[in-house]
Amino acid sequence: KSTNSSAIYVGSSNSGKGPRGGGGKVAQAPVPRPTKRGVGEGGGRGRGRGGGSSATRQSSPFDEAGAAGVVQTCQLDDLGSVVHYVPGFLSPSVASALYAHLEQNGDWSQSALPQFSSPRNNNTNKNASSVSSGGGSDGGKVVMTPRLQSWMSTEHKVVKSLYQKKPPVVWTPEVLDVKTQIETLLGNQVDFDYVLLNLYRDGMDSIGFHRDEEASGFNPETGAPRNYIASVSLGATRTFVLRSKRKQAPATSATPVSVVHELPLTTGSLLVMCGETQEHWKHGVPKESCVTEPRMNLTFRIS
Repeated sequence: KSTNSSAIYVGSSNSGKGPRGGGGKVAQAPVPRPTKRGVGEGGGRGRGRGGGSSATRQSSPFDEAGAAGVVQTCQLDDLGSVVHYVPGFLSPSVASALYAHLEQNGDWSQSALPQFSSPRNNNTNKNASSVSSGGGSDGGKVVMTPRLQSWMSTEHKVVKSLYQKKPPVVWTPEVLDVKTQIETLLGNQVDFDYVLLNLYRDGMDSIGFHRDEEASGFNPETGAPRNYIASVSLGATRTFVLRSKRKQAPATSATPVSVVHELPLTTGSLLVMCGETQEHWKHGVPKESCVTEPRMNLTFRIS
């Protein structure tokens, strides 16, 4: 594995990998699933699309069987893109309890997204707000995000970059405890002020390649860096894909390709993207028809 990685023990007593389940599906009326690939957004107005491309696929930059509670740090490139991975950040029992808690307390819904046509492809309009199923503001086609979504923060919190226009669910003690643990792990150098919640009902739910442009710079009020996104996985294991934006030409071919890393995110694991990752890499969770159980994802962010 050609990566610059290191491991730091953080004093967790968790061990082992949790079950792939983590709770039943949210009791809601069935919703139609989109048929086009690559539709979706990360909650904020990130750019990107799904779809295939020529790529140099590399093994995961992390030891997925590593000891629980040990931070693995990877320098993805020489441009300052950094990712931390902590398997077993939450024990299987805590992960399962948190899944059940959010399943009941999240205000789950799907966002309607307008699409526009271009000569090359149909991309989701990343800069448009949620609209009704009657059509986009430009008369274009409207699709539903291929997953359920919710978010948490303080009461009356407004985050302009969000597609979700519902008010947030107010922080619960259970989620605040996870937030505090992550901030402590990161040396209290960040203060997450909201969390996006995604529920992938099975392997047919997904999110296309995108980058979260809002995760950059500094909070103008506190001065805290905003280039941190901390992601906690609950439930079924899903493959997280990182794809470099920088084109590289292999010695044997003049065809430029992207470097791709794939990482199975197990229940209770923590993944932190920071540094210049959002500037130079895209990420996504592709469809996996073999996955039949739900997976929940919490991404803690800074507005």
